[in-house]
Amino acid sequence: MPTKMNVRFTLMHRRILITSLLLTFAGGQQSFAQFDQRAFSTHTRKDGLNHNYITGVTQDESGYIWVSTLQGLNRFDGLEFFPVNLKQFNCLDEYGDVAKMKYFGKNEIGIATRNGGFLFNSLTMAFRPLIVSPLFGDTQLFNKCRDIEKIDSATYATSTSTGFYLFDSDGKLKFRKDGVAQEQLGQSWFQFGGPIQRMKNGAVIQENADRYFIVNKQSTEVHTLESAQLSPALKPILIPAQFTSRVRFFADRNREQGLIVLNPETNALELISDYTKPTVAFSLPLPFSVKKEINWQSDLSFLDDSTFILSLSTRGFFVFHYNRDRGVISIDGQRRFPDHFVTAVFRDSNKILWVGTDKGLMRSRSKNIQNYVTDLQSFSNSQRPLVISTLHVDSNYIYVGSRSFAGLILLDPITKQLKHKFDLSGINDTCNNIYSIIKSPIENDGLWLCTAKGIIAFNPRTLAFGKIPSTIIPDWLNEFSFVYETTDSRNVQWFRNINAENHVSFFDPVTKKFEAITPKQAGARMRIAACFSIREDEDGNMWFSGDGICRWNRQERRVDSLIQKLPMLATNYVDYKIIDTDEEHNFWITTAVGLLKWNPKTGKNRLFTTANGLPFNIGVAYPCPDRDHIFMHTHKGMGWIEKATGRTLVFTERDGIPESVNLRYMGQCYNRTRKEYLFSYDNSLVALPYDFVKQSPLPQSLNINMLHVYHDTVYHHPSGNITLNHKQNDLGICFNAVNFIDPENHSFSYRLLKDHKSHWINVSRQSTIYLNDLSHGTYRLQIKLSAINKRWPDIIKELTIVIKPPYWKQTWFILLLSAAIFTILIAIYLRRVRQIRQKANLDMQIAQTEMKALHAQMNPHFVFNCLNSINEMILLNENTQASHYLSKFAHLIRTTLDHSTKEWISLSDTIEYLRRYIELEKIRRNDFQFIVETDSTLNANETYLPPMLIQPLLENAIWHSMIKDKTLEIRMEFKPEGQQLLCIVTDNGVGFKSGQNDKNGKGIHQSIGISNIQQRIRLLNEKYQLQSTLIIEDRMLTQQKGTIAVLRLPLKPKEI
Repeated sequence: MPTKMNVRFTLMHRRILITSLLLTFAGGQQSFAQFDQRAFSTHTRKDGLNHNYITGVTQDESGYIWVSTLQGLNRFDGLEFFPVNLKQFNCLDEYGDVAKMKYFGKNEIGIATRNGGFLFNSLTMAFRPLIVSPLFGDTQLFNKCRDIEKIDSATYATSTSTGFYLFDSDGKLKFRKDGVAQEQLGQSWFQFGGPIQRMKNGAVIQENADRYFIVNKQSTEVHTLESAQLSPALKPILIPAQFTSRVRFFADRNREQGLIVLNPETNALELISDYTKPTVAFSLPLPFSVKKEINWQSDLSFLDDSTFILSLSTRGFFVFHYNRDRGVISIDGQRRFPDHFVTAVFRDSNKILWVGTDKGLMRSRSKNIQNYVTDLQSFSNSQRPLVISTLHVDSNYIYVGSRSFAGLILLDPITKQLKHKFDLSGINDTCNNIYSIIKSPIENDGLWLCTAKGIIAFNPRTLAFGKIPSTIIPDWLNEFSFVYETTDSRNVQWFRNINAENHVSFFDPVTKKFEAITPKQAGARMRIAACFSIREDEDGNMWFSGDGICRWNRQERRVDSLIQKLPMLATNYVDYKIIDTDEEHNFWITTAVGLLKWNPKTGKNRLFTTANGLPFNIGVAYPCPDRDHIFMHTHKGMGWIEKATGRTLVFTERDGIPESVNLRYMGQCYNRTRKEYLFSYDNSLVALPYDFVKQSPLPQSLNINMLHVYHDTVYHHPSGNITLNHKQNDLGICFNAVNFIDPENHSFSYRLLKDHKSHWINVSRQSTIYLNDLSHGTYRLQIKLSAINKRWPDIIKELTIVIKPPYWKQTWFILLLSAAIFTILIAIYLRRVRQIRQKANLDMQIAQTEMKALHAQMNPHFVFNCLNSINEMILLNENTQASHYLSKFAHLIRTTLDHSTKEWISLSDTIEYLRRYIELEKIRRNDFQFIVETDSTLNANETYLPPMLIQPLLENAIWHSMIKDKTLEIRMEFKPEGQQLLCIVTDNGVGFKSGQNDKNGKGIHQSIGISNIQQRIRLLNEKYQLQSTLIIEDRMLTQQKGTIAVLRLPLKPKEI
């Protein structure tokens, strides 16, 4: 039984690297500079990494760089690292690490950890485990994963310390090959499985402690390389018993069964086209010891289709180039990163190199644009700091002039190296200060050097130089300093004389002579002090600018207008320089406050400043060779502005543009042969490809990483429409841009789009916005990524957020509520109809009852007696009395009929009616007395009660309470009690119960009038929701004889 140390020793010293032979070689070796460690920057835990020991580097579909370390995963966008805590997904424990990370495409990353294999989706942040069920021991024993591989769209393989396993896309184990037994438990460490590779034919090769497995994924047949038909040179190396060196390999993904072998016996790299055939196709001696520097920690990775990297177990790595067409592999002889233990090397989609080490992640610093900078200080004849002031180029030389007494310097236009230099002090000491270099207008191959002391002629063929004859330029004029400005439409060359105020010169090609323009010749309006620029307008007139702007009229040969201050500029500092004109005859002028576009005829103007789009305050500006742009130079870099649109671009030190100390003196020219824009910064010459704008890379992507609902759901990489309920209306949105070139150039803004006029809210580099207390509705959120230096167009990402209204504001609820309200209203309506009908029935019954009461009041016997009495009076000729009696009877009948039509009558009317009734009853019989009392607090005219309700009580007392030979006394009393009206009728007759006996002894007699009263009270209570009562009792209960009737009615106003 081998010990732990023996197994480890075997794994470390028996390795050969075998790898896949990928695509065709692109031709030519990679530049040594791209692997120069000095051109790399380092990212560590200080920058946000969760650990400095890197185990893998890859890139997903969104452009993010994913870095695995001993503590998990990190996502990098170029500006900051976002760590993914694998412990919350049970991928890592406190002792665990990520041993391997591979990218499988479509945002799927395979992770091998001590707790098993996992599939991680970099878009949704979701994990799928690939867990092996243990045959014995605990789960972790069988899931110490060493490597992971995707075989096809539905099959994944893991190699653990105990064996080899295949899983389906749902993580279900479908095949296992265990390489350990329970008897080994506790005897040694389980270290069976090693790296696995997928062959092009679909088979999988696993390196393990005993042998190399070849697993056919379709038939799951397991073979060892020892049993395969191998070449004699390869077979001894693969058989563990023969050598102590451990074999290490990778599968060839472009050849069915090809291998690359690092042979420790020959110390060479050997190419095997087919491991089943005994042929070594190619052998390459190696500049390092395979036995000493190749072990289990060594790795091999392809950067592209023709370059692969071999990391060593000691320090550094080597770069190999593979020409597949010729079947030849070459090696760069230099060890790269010799001070680092390299764990991973990766090249991303922008050709940026990423090197993982045990001390952090290293990234190549590539310039945004390819340019060349040459320091010319060493070429100067002067001890002063070199300040280049002018440049000129032809097919032979780059001509350099300076203001540092450095003379004339000639450079090779290709290499930018020194060819010649000339000291001009023999003419005059100040002639070594050269301000301009132009083609000679009188010699085809000659040049004119405009110096601090006149103009010098220079012949590039003979390299001879000398002063221009006085017949061309007068001696007095040649004492001035000359700076060339422009050549007008008549080929006249114009110069400004910088050591004299209000002084310009021109060379006329017709007369071949120089002339000067001063206030003496041009007039008093030539008052601009030092001249800064000269430009021609559309009419052929010349404009001079300085401390003001004046126009020289060519026809009149005088200055006819002077503008001492442009009125559209809100500054008292006048310092104008006309840089260029355009097709619309506008002048482009640099001023103290910005760049001005001004039309001298119409006065129309537009000022470009840092407040409305200009990226910086202009230091020096020049027209571009294409005349469509203007170059701008500042201490922070350079840029240009497009004349037609006003769009600006900026290039800084990150693009390889050096910082300048002195912007007042700059040289610039255009090499049409090489299409290079040449310009100077102090003592440096910069050669920039003129199409450098096309080299400016866009950010790889603008991503909305996360939408976080406070204390609720988290959406990773949301897109399209996100629907939330009304309580999920406090949101945080995280976004970023993937940019590894110039991430500091980002500027973010956002808006909730309502229409095209919606304003953008700038959040600068802030990558999170908060939307709080959103009301329900649909929100179109747009996030915009802009370049601070205007290098690339804006990128916009849109997300639609739908906040659903609460259920009580949703259509279904409103419809349901409407239906419920409608149903309730219908029910109320039907109930009201039913109540109305019931009331109508009650009214009808009351009317009928009242009619019965009327009939009961108008007792036929009473009527008969009244009529007999009237008749008797007539017979006795008592006509007057009969008429009076008949009148009272008629009045009573009329009042009864009138009251029967009303629901309520006043108390006074009721008492009056009762008095008339008593008067008629006394005509019939005069043996009773009637007394009416009304409480003084009652207003008889304002107190109401139902009609014909009390009369039956009087009638009942008169006819049923009488005692023979005794006068009946009837007392009626009206008084209030709380909210009720009490009507009390008392008599001193026989009593209620005795009075109910029939006079003929025929049993109990129930008065019809009393029954009508009780029925009416019941109907009135139902109709008007009253509490009226009638109580009739014998007075014997109170030690007196007779009857007492108590009628309780509400004290209600008339409108009841």
